[in-house]
Amino acid sequence: IQGTVVTPPNLDSEEAVNEYKDTGATFQSTFINVVNTIIGAGILSIPSSIHGTGLIGSLLLLVMACLFSICGAFFLIVSAVYTKKDSYGDIGQTLYGTTVRNISIITLILYEVGVSTAYSVILFEQVLDLLSAWGGFNSATLWRNRWWITYLATLLFSVPLLCMKSLDSLRYTSFGAVLCIFLFVCISIYLGVTQLVKEPLHYNLFPSDPSQTAVSMTIFSSALCFHTNIPKMVRELKYPKATRFATKVHKMFRIGITAAISCTSLYYIVGAFAYFAFGNEIAGNLLTNFQHKGFWYLEIVKFAYALVVVFSNPVIAFPSVCVIDKVLFKDERNWRRRLAESLLWCTVIWFIATLVPQLDVVFSFTGATGGILLLYVLPSYFYIAIVKRVRKKANSAALSLLGPSWLYWAAHCLIVATLIEGCISIVTQIKKLTGSS
Repeated sequence: IQGTVVTPPNLDSEEAVNEYKDTGATFQSTFINVVNTIIGAGILSIPSSIHGTGLIGSLLLLVMACLFSICGAFFLIVSAVYTKKDSYGDIGQTLYGTTVRNISIITLILYEVGVSTAYSVILFEQVLDLLSAWGGFNSATLWRNRWWITYLATLLFSVPLLCMKSLDSLRYTSFGAVLCIFLFVCISIYLGVTQLVKEPLHYNLFPSDPSQTAVSMTIFSSALCFHTNIPKMVRELKYPKATRFATKVHKMFRIGITAAISCTSLYYIVGAFAYFAFGNEIAGNLLTNFQHKGFWYLEIVKFAYALVVVFSNPVIAFPSVCVIDKVLFKDERNWRRRLAESLLWCTVIWFIATLVPQLDVVFSFTGATGGILLLYVLPSYFYIAIVKRVRKKANSAALSLLGPSWLYWAAHCLIVATLIEGCISIVTQIKKLTGSS
């Protein structure tokens, strides 16, 4: 797929490759933003997937998804450092031309519209429930007035955070989201241990339904997504000359691999212990189980869940809003444009989330298509082009970015494997939708 290809900068020297920066996002702040991007609000749906694929089966799938995610992340980090671009579209333009640029932009926006809408559906549900529980409002009255109540929540919580100047500016809200996530971890461990001591339930070790395995593969793969923010994070990352990291790729990859392994562990801990607590009665959303059991801390968990959504959604949507601005304008974003674009994005998402509150099937298709492309296919495709270019210049300092030579073929294998995975998941979802066996 070719178009007008942009010539990348000269990378013959080490300084040109690494692009040293004495200011910018730190290791810690970038790590927190990566963790927030990965976990987000989806952590409470992981126990259901672990129930469907079994304790051992889900562990194997999570480890495989983590390895795939790390590979895709490395390929994308190399692409961002090599091209010195901060978006999928610009990287695609530099390496392949306008066609890949347009495909990348459209895929990114559609994927993040789906994810952001899912987060908004969750937020609106928690807002209405908390107003009923803590504010004493009638549920029927809240439902009739949900349009303006949820839009007011959007204006108060989503717009101000999304119009921040840089992704690193969201590190404090990301830290708040991570604290709330640890609340879910602690509660899950407590409930699981209590049930195991009291009376262990029946637990599956391996998947019993192949179709559930295919769906869980896509869920686990999409659950470890932080790739959409990688180009922006690489550009904002601080990288001084006095550093222990050999290249900027090494520093960002260390952040990514540490966050991915940490989040994979948190996913499994929450999922496994929640499964220990509720067994075969585990629901698609862990809050449903809390509600059925009538736990006194249900509203506290709902409030924490709402905070996770509020703090995670801007981090998720930030790349798309920046890309839209870049398509429409050539100069740097000022605060008026940031505010207008954030307001427009949040209004569109609010309208979709309020109009169509049940989007399970849509999100499954989004993960199996846009998620697969953004996490694995496009990063591998970019990396292959870079390896071909760099190998033509034997003395290029960019050789230090590429890693072992076998990664070139691993990129090809990752494209094939994940495309097959996506196709299987799509077929499975169609069969479930049509009621086929």
